[in-house]
Amino acid sequence: MYFCPVNRIQYWFRARTRYNLHSPFLFALYDEVLLARLDRRQAHVLDGVGLRNRCYHALVYKMSDFYAMRREAVNADTTVLSGSGIVPRAMLVRRPHRSSDAERQWRTLCDDPGYNIAIDLFDAGILLYNPRLRPQRWLLR
Repeated sequence: MYFCPVNRIQYWFRARTRYNLHSPFLFALYDEVLLARLDRRQAHVLDGVGLRNRCYHALVYKMSDFYAMRREAVNADTTVLSGSGIVPRAMLVRRPHRSSDAERQWRTLCDDPGYNIAIDLFDAGILLYNPRLRPQRWLLR
């Protein structure tokens, strides 16, 4: 059963780090995307983005760059990416725990059969479809 944290303290104690990941796919995602720093050229792309949204936009940029995906749909709270590589579909959700309605929507998206991997970072949520992996749900910090 999937547990959506109520607050950041509960999330912090339940979330896992890269040392708890046994899947090579998720470990690579954690190392190459989540921990990766943007170089000066890449950071220049995010110059016009406000500080509050900078981390989310950096995550979208790093995901699309690492998996060679293109942005299909973008709105205020979600970004849908698609590509032809190891991950054909991805969705990034901004602040899935900001309200009870957003949390309910996040749970609904996690149950969507179009995505089989759900990664909750508390400030962002990542939904991925990888046809070679079984369904997984992770809380990562």
